[in-house]
Amino acid sequence: MTVGIAVANLPTPTILFKGIEQIFVQAPSTNTGIIFLGKAGVLSDYSTGAFEISSGANMNIPTNLWDQLFAIATLANQKLFVTYLRRNE
Repeated sequence: MTVGIAVANLPTPTILFKGIEQIFVQAPSTNTGIIFLGKAGVLSDYSTGAFEISSGANMNIPTNLWDQLFAIATLANQKLFVTYLRRNE
């Protein structure tokens, strides 16, 4: 997904399936800004308790609430790769 200076929802999974347990996010090293992930109203100024993802970084977020996570960046046109991970059943 492309993240900019306006808040955006994380993308809907291509296939909605039960058992999402984690969201793996990664920012390519070509990004020049910082991306923040958080609840509705997340800001890019460190004031809202968000996850910070710098250029070349990645993280697992242990949640199944993908539809309640939002992203914003310090600069326009930042890339964020999002993968939804599920438990094996």
